[in-house]
Amino acid sequence: MIERYFSVDIETSGPIIGKHSLLALGICRCDDLTRTFSCEVAPISERQDAKAMEIVGKPLRHFFDNGEKPEAAFANLRAWVSEESISASPVFVGFNAAFDWGFVNWYFLTYLGENPFGIAPLDIKAYYAGFAGSTWDETRSSQLPVEFKAGMPHTHDALHDAIEQAQTSTTSAPRSDQNDERQYVADAATADPADRLRRLRRVADQQAACTQYSATNIGQRTSISLLRR
Repeated sequence: MIERYFSVDIETSGPIIGKHSLLALGICRCDDLTRTFSCEVAPISERQDAKAMEIVGKPLRHFFDNGEKPEAAFANLRAWVSEESISASPVFVGFNAAFDWGFVNWYFLTYLGENPFGIAPLDIKAYYAGFAGSTWDETRSSQLPVEFKAGMPHTHDALHDAIEQAQTSTTSAPRSDQNDERQYVADAATADPADRLRRLRRVADQQAACTQYSATNIGQRTSISLLRR
């Protein structure tokens, strides 16, 4: 199944799923930043966290007055995702995806009974840490090397930040000709026998290196050459 990646960002009235509200959502295709969807959502309660609302930059009343009802907003989102992922499996991509996916998952399940993204979001922070060998602290947006940043300000406008995340996920991805084992396996099918064996051995070596890294170096810095040799 072909996969289609969607960068998602949300703004909320606080950190507690089901008690605080998802107020704004922005989403774009990672392979085509012009394909976007965004909405403001009416709050599910009056509950709000002062720091969260300072980040949102609008009072809760604005969303009561202008936001779509959650069921309508997420029905529209589901329809858009379906249209944009025909013959493909949609993948949720987020920066600190656990937070954004958690809210989105709760809203989908609560109001529509299903989440088109399933239960496994792709976290840009974890992805970067895995291939760069960084510490978790070094995956904070303020700590990322400049070459991996999108060059866009983080505005806390949900759609703008979703596009920024999509660009960051693209620039932080390893080059497929160096690291994509699936491509090596696919290429091996048409290679001569000696080249096929070399390619498959390289995949096995990379898998073994990753396993050794996971077993012995969790929480420690390791050279990026481990995954890029």
